Amino acid sequence: MISQKPRTIAWPVRALAVSILLCLFAGTLPVLGQEIPPRSNRSVNDYAGVLQPAERDALEALNREVWARSKVAITVVVIDDLGGFPIEDYANRLGRAWGIGSRQENRGILFLIAIKDRRVRIENGYGVEGYLPDGRVGEIIREDVIPHFKQDDYSRGIVQGNLRLAELTAREFGFELTAAAAPAARRGAQGRGGRRGRSVLGTIFSLLFLVFFVIFAIRHPFLALLLVSGMGGRRGGFSSGGFGGGGFGGFGGGSFGGGGASGSW
Repeated sequence: MISQKPRTIAWPVRALAVSILLCLFAGTLPVLGQEIPPRSNRSVNDYAGVLQPAERDALEALNREVWARSKVAITVVVIDDLGGFPIEDYANRLGRAWGIGSRQENRGILFLIAIKDRRVRIENGYGVEGYLPDGRVGEIIREDVIPHFKQDDYSRGIVQGNLRLAELTAREFGFELTAAAAPAARRGAQGRGGRRGRSVLGTIFSLLFLVFFVIFAIRHPFLALLLVSGMGGRRGGFSSGGFGGGGFGGFGGGSFGGGGASGSW
């Protein structure tokens, strides 16, 4: 009887192929909250999908008017989660990476919401701390934002928080808001329950797909490698939609020193 030699090379080769595939496949998974998204051309960046397009565009128009008349850059960023990082650290890193506000005045305001972590922060640049001290910012979070978030009405909490920041800025710099954005945003958020961010079902499906993909890769490593290489060419990232009329001009290298306030619901 002729005995077959054990296949001592096949499994190491398969293991190496699977390891390479997993590294490549990791790049195709959804972008997690702990990564700083690339700077967009908008002041309102809803990566969790909690704002209706009309609400988003209304706040965008409002923030652009505030920037044009005061050089105060109000920027809203809504993400799914922080990936385990403190919201204070994430907000400071994002504010510096995007350069919210001009380098000369440092009048940047970051309104950051992490839906799944149930955390919110308003981070102030140096140039707005005079009329938006930490206590005032904490008041906005407690009175204008969190009561709506506790009812899962994220859109209304975001609208009210953004409007309060815009109104206080207009008062400080001596002008009246003329954009139709404020009443339009209020009407859009009235009488409507908020929507949660992306469902956790998306995460579950991603994990299930990963399990099945690993099984497939063990059995057909080289075919899986070809599949992943094709997926990599179509990889996406953060996206918050477009806005006509040119980009938001409030990104000019502003600095943040950790001022502001945080809250949870």
